[in-house]
Amino acid sequence: MKTLRIWLIEDEEDRLASRQPALEPFFRKLSLTADSGLVLTGVSSLTGNALECIKQSRPDALVFGPIGAERALKKRDLLTALSWPALVVASLETLDAWRKLAICQAVLLVPTCDKDEHLLTALWSLQLVLGHQKTLADQLQKLQTRLSNRIIVERAKGILMEQFRISEEEAYRRLRNHARRLRKQISDVAQSLLESHYLIQSNGRLDTSNAEGAPKEGSKVDASEEPPCKP
Repeated sequence: MKTLRIWLIEDEEDRLASRQPALEPFFRKLSLTADSGLVLTGVSSLTGNALECIKQSRPDALVFGPIGAERALKKRDLLTALSWPALVVASLETLDAWRKLAICQAVLLVPTCDKDEHLLTALWSLQLVLGHQKTLADQLQKLQTRLSNRIIVERAKGILMEQFRISEEEAYRRLRNHARRLRKQISDVAQSLLESHYLIQSNGRLDTSNAEGAPKEGSKVDASEEPPCKP
């Protein structure tokens, strides 16, 4: 993750109570530094009205300035609704409230202090964690896509095996060769076969808007919902 987009949540009353300097000047200065990689998407206090603004700005993470323990507990539902990863400037008194929030989302705690380098180090740590999470999410998406494609191909092979009384290897070979001729992925050819098979099983009815389980226009047929085929 080359750029870290953050939204700062800071309440003046809580900041004064904690005797901590305002975080906004630090983040605004950092976001103006060319090589910082930080983008400050917005600043607000912890209110329900801020939630929609945060959603529209689509930050990568939230940064919370010091929040009183009692206030944090009262705002637990709102905090849970803010489901983004969070960097929290927390005191010992507020750790319990943030610990409960951490059950629902990723929370990185940094102790209250007046040294910018501590906060800067925590920011880079958060950026590394988010980058790792994105890598894992991309890998999971690829695995899910491969699994889905494999299911589609297996269903298509089953149809060919039943219709032509051929072996599994021969069914796969036919799918593969046809995909090569069309210069398409084998999963795309298999999907087309499933859709054609569904149309045939529906007795050629073109109007399937009221048919139970009929595929929507432009959507893939769920291989798991196809009529069962004997191997």
